[in-house]
Amino acid sequence: MADTSNNDECEDWQAELIRLRRDQLFDGRAELVAHEAVLTEFAQRFGLIDPETT
Repeated sequence: MADTSNNDECEDWQAELIRLRRDQLFDGRAELVAHEAVLTEFAQRFGLIDPETT
């Protein structure tokens, strides 16, 4: 019978890496959305964009 413990550990590490990358992508998107909201509010406040079109 073959020892699969190294393969299992490798798969666990790969799954963890994928989860971390997904979390980073989600955090990055959330940060971009927050920045976009702030910039949109600023632009509307100073008449740079029309609030009706955003």
